[in-house]
Amino acid sequence: MIPKNTFVAILIHVLLGFLVLIQNVFYFSIEILKYEIILIWIWDIISYVRLKKSFNLPYIYFLATFFFFILSRVFGDIMGLLDFSLTTGFSQYKYSLYVQGKILVNLIIALWATQLGVFLSVRKSSVVTNVDFDHSDKLYKYGLGLFIFTLPFVIFDFFKKVMAIKKYGYLALFQDFNESPALIVILCIVINTIGLYFIILSKPDKKKMLWILSLYISFLLVKLSLGQRGAILCQMITIFWAITYVYNVKINFLKITFFSCLILLLAFYVGISRVDGDFSIGKDALGVFFMGQGVSIQVLGYSIEYENLLSDYSFINMFAELRSIFESILNRLLGTESLITNSAYESMKAYGHLGLKLSYLVHTDKFFKGNGLGTSYIAEIYLVAKEYGQLYFGIILGFIIEYLSRLTVNSKKGMLLLLVLSPSLYFLSRDSLFAFLSNNILIVGLLIFIFFFKPDVYKQLK
Repeated sequence: MIPKNTFVAILIHVLLGFLVLIQNVFYFSIEILKYEIILIWIWDIISYVRLKKSFNLPYIYFLATFFFFILSRVFGDIMGLLDFSLTTGFSQYKYSLYVQGKILVNLIIALWATQLGVFLSVRKSSVVTNVDFDHSDKLYKYGLGLFIFTLPFVIFDFFKKVMAIKKYGYLALFQDFNESPALIVILCIVINTIGLYFIILSKPDKKKMLWILSLYISFLLVKLSLGQRGAILCQMITIFWAITYVYNVKINFLKITFFSCLILLLAFYVGISRVDGDFSIGKDALGVFFMGQGVSIQVLGYSIEYENLLSDYSFINMFAELRSIFESILNRLLGTESLITNSAYESMKAYGHLGLKLSYLVHTDKFFKGNGLGTSYIAEIYLVAKEYGQLYFGIILGFIIEYLSRLTVNSKKGMLLLLVLSPSLYFLSRDSLFAFLSNNILIVGLLIFIFFFKPDVYKQLK
C-alpha cells in the first residue's frame, strides 16, 4: 500500500505535470522548456530525498548521471555558456526549433514519468534506516582470492590497451586493429569485479577495506586516461554507494556535493587533456566541458532529425547487442563461423544498433574511421513509441529502480544484485535501454557458476 506522504507527493507531481502541459498548450516556448526541465529535475531530487530521508540512494545517482550525460548542455545553455541546439563532433549545425522543442518535450516526459514510477513503487519498508550487515570471514577470503588471482590479467589487458593507443591513437579502442582480448582475460576481468563485490559484502574491518579499495580506485583513475570515462565514473559511483551503504556512513548534502564535484573535476581534467593546443581554464572551458559531457542529447536530436530514414527501427533493434552475443555463443557451441564479421558496418546492417545507424547517417566517413555517436535509451524509446513510449517506459523504469533499491535493505543478496546492475543503470542515459542484459550476461553467468560449485559462498549472502 502506498504511504500517505507518498500519495501526497504523487498528487503534487501530477499537478506539476498538468501545469507544464497547460502552459505549453497555451504558450509554447523553447526558453521556458529549458527552465522547466531543470526545475523538474530539482523537484525529483528534493521530493525523493524528503520521502526516503537520505541522499545516498541509487535513484539519486541515476538522476545525477542523467544530468551529467544529457541535461548538462541544457544547464550550460541557461547559464550562458553554450547553445544546446548546436551539434558537435559528427556535424556542426543548429537544430531547427521543431527538433529543439521535440528534444526538450521528450526529456521532460521521460523525467516526469520516471519519477512517477518511483513514487508508485515506494513502500513504508523502503525508507532508508540503519543497515546491519554482519562480517563474513569466509566470504572475505573467497572474494580476496578471486580479486588477487585475477589482478595480473586485468593489469595485462590495461597495458595492452595503452600500447594500442600509443601506437594508433585513441580510436584504436574502436577500430579493427584493436584485437579483442582472449576469453581467459575477459573472464578474469569480470571475476576480478566479482571478487571486489564479495569483499565489500563481507564487510571486513575498515583498514583491510581501505587498502583494497585504494588499489581498485587507483586503477580506475588510471584507466580514465584510456577513455570511456562515463562507464568508469559509473563504476566509481557504484563502489562509493556500496561502501557507504554497507558501513552505514551518513551521507548529507555537503558530502554528496563534495563527491559530485570530485567526479566532475576528474571528468573535466580527462576531457580537457584531450583538447589539442593551448587551453585556458575559464568560462570557455566550462562551456566545452558541459558541451562534451552532455553529448548524449545529440543522439535524441539526431534521432528526431533522421526519423524518416530510421522508420525501420523497431523494438527488436533495442536488443541488438544481446542478439549479437547470443549469435556469437551459438556459433562457438556449434563450431560454425559467423556470417557477420567484426565490421561495424556489417553489425549495423545485421542488428540495427541505433548508435551505429546514426553514426553512418550523420557522417559516413567518420563512421568508417572508427568514430561513433553512441546511443541513449530515450532516443530508442522515441523511435519505437514516440512521446507515449517515454511515458510508459519511464514509469516502468522508475518502478524497477525503486524496487531494486528496496531489495538492498539488510539483504546481501539484494545488495549483490544492485551492485551488478548499478553501473548499467547509471550509464543508461548513454546506453541502450536493454544494455543491462548484454552488459551483465557474463557476470551473472559466472555468479551462477560460483554459487553452484561453491554453495557455501551463496550461504554467506544472508
